[in-house]
Amino acid sequence: MDEWRRLPPPGRHTGDIEFRKKCYAIKTFAAAVRSGRVGAGRQVRAGTVSTALSAVNTTISLELDKQPLKAAGSKDFIPLISVMLKGWEKMDPPVEKKMPVEVDVP
Repeated sequence: MDEWRRLPPPGRHTGDIEFRKKCYAIKTFAAAVRSGRVGAGRQVRAGTVSTALSAVNTTISLELDKQPLKAAGSKDFIPLISVMLKGWEKMDPPVEKKMPVEVDVP
């Protein structure tokens, strides 16, 4: 957790090697969630990856009182993550609507 304490604000210090390493780590984690290597064991949709990244961000914010994955003063992810998630959303198949199944209880 000490590494996250030294995280520069999003959108600044883009030449900072430590910031780039952290971004690479987050993108690698997101790709592992997407491919199923972490979690479900099968490819998941972009919304599931977004939920996982939000959970990581919440955990960090509870410990350090800052949100490194969100843009300052916003609920949106930093641009690096937002672009990645939007690309995956475009690749996701359309949602299949299913009819509800009635349950017969004797």
